[in-house]
Amino acid sequence: MAGVPTRPVGRDRPVDRPTTATERQVAALCAGLLGVDEVGTRVDFFELGGHSLLLARLVGMVRDRFAVELPVREVLLDPTVATIAALVDAGEPAGAAPEGATTPTAAPTARRVRVRAVVGADSTLRVRRGGTDVRS
Repeated sequence: MAGVPTRPVGRDRPVDRPTTATERQVAALCAGLLGVDEVGTRVDFFELGGHSLLLARLVGMVRDRFAVELPVREVLLDPTVATIAALVDAGEPAGAAPEGATTPTAAPTARRVRVRAVVGADSTLRVRRGGTDVRS
């Protein structure tokens, strides 16, 4: 397509500098993960060389830094510093679950509590193939 201007992507795109404290922190996390000097607020994480495992690490780092849960689906739809920072600013505190929702660790924890109630807190419970051994 001669004469049609192309939009630079990834590292060739002009950098939109972060303007908020959250954007600056998210941009620094992204830059560290991707091994680049800076990340603009509108550059796609994947265009800079990111992949799904790095994105998962980023989500974990954001959770640790800001104590918020990111909706991974929203991050995948627009994996930019601007979107991630906006999600952080509007985010739900980490560990908070909507009323009535169960967390992935709720069932195992409840099982341990029930087992301790049945066999006693001072007992040792060993689970082996073919059976369970309880010692007091």
